[in-house]
Amino acid sequence: MTANKRNEGQRCTAHARSGKRCGSWPVAGATVCRMHGGSAPQVRAAAKRRLLRQAAEDEAEALLAFEGLDGVVDPLELVSQLAAKSDAMLRALGVRVNDLEDIRYTTAGGVEQLRAEVTLYERALDRTARLLKILIGAGYAERRARIDEEIAAALISALDQVAEELGLTREQQTVLPALVHRAIAAETPTSCTTVTARPQRMGSR
Repeated sequence: MTANKRNEGQRCTAHARSGKRCGSWPVAGATVCRMHGGSAPQVRAAAKRRLLRQAAEDEAEALLAFEGLDGVVDPLELVSQLAAKSDAMLRALGVRVNDLEDIRYTTAGGVEQLRAEVTLYERALDRTARLLKILIGAGYAERRARIDEEIAAALISALDQVAEELGLTREQQTVLPALVHRAIAAETPTSCTTVTARPQRMGSR
């Protein structure tokens, strides 16, 4: 698209004294032209950050254009993964913020601003809170608990069948769940599935 056919929404958002909108092009990354504050240090700093963010987004979109995208099978599980990543970023940024001697600095133009680490920390905090709110509102914890119970029930049922087919004694049937649980815990220390020993029936022998 040629410059003279650009969207008028990209013009300077300021208005002249007559009330008409300014027709000049804004400073790159900003929403106003030089005559309406585009040269101010704080505006230039914000414009620079906006351009860097846009460049990163454009690069990400370019990479995605070459990727085969699969549909989201479990939205809540995806949100849970995003929340975990966001929380990890929050913790890492928290360490950086705690190491700062001063959370603010003064630019060459004499403008006082928050350091980038603090800004990123606040964004990560807000993002993590929003993701957790989604999970809580959707009953994710209860859903995971039901899934864990179903997995445990299926595993115990399978153990019942194995014990039946192997002809294990009652004593062997009693200790089998504990042995399986120990083996699973050794392979996956953070496993969310818990199988407890049952002294009651495990097979009919």
